[in-house]
Amino acid sequence: MSADFSRVSIVLAQALEAALNQAMHLDLEEGQALKALPTSVIALQIDPLKTPFYCLLNEQQISVQSHLNGSADASIQGGISDWLALGQDHPNVDVFEFSGDTDLAQRFLKALAAIEIDWEEHLASLTGDLIAFKIGHGVRSYLGLKRRQRDYIEQTIKEYLQFEIEAVPTKSQVQHFNQDVQELSQQLDALEARINQLN
Repeated sequence: MSADFSRVSIVLAQALEAALNQAMHLDLEEGQALKALPTSVIALQIDPLKTPFYCLLNEQQISVQSHLNGSADASIQGGISDWLALGQDHPNVDVFEFSGDTDLAQRFLKALAAIEIDWEEHLASLTGDLIAFKIGHGVRSYLGLKRRQRDYIEQTIKEYLQFEIEAVPTKSQVQHFNQDVQELSQQLDALEARINQLN
């Protein structure tokens, strides 16, 4: 690893540490979900970055390092868009890959997703209530538009796969198939019982 790349990793680790601790500070619950986690080390792999970051958790704060002597208790890997999506409503943690203590890793992700910051309130202390409200309204409108567009695209792709090229079964087709399998299983059980009686 070159010295320049090592310095960049250290700077990124420091920035991530500052962001996580500031988020805990601004959180409406003051980061209680993160503080409730046991003292541990969690490796975060943020693709496409090649090197992981190591979060050292304790009750007071999170320390982030670019190198670790020893091994992490748990590892979490995901794309940068997946990490950023943790701040949205109903984030999908299933897109991440886990190793080590999976339960700890999932609790860490859920604790990150649970951080709730009233940005308007903090912004109002700098800009005043009216400007903070207008900015907040604009951001909410933009996020709502993105969410509706994403839902529309997902629905369109789903309908194309199910009805146009029939590559994915519909819910009713899956239910019908499961019902047929269950009936066939019952018939086989009855046939087996009858054969056993004849023998």
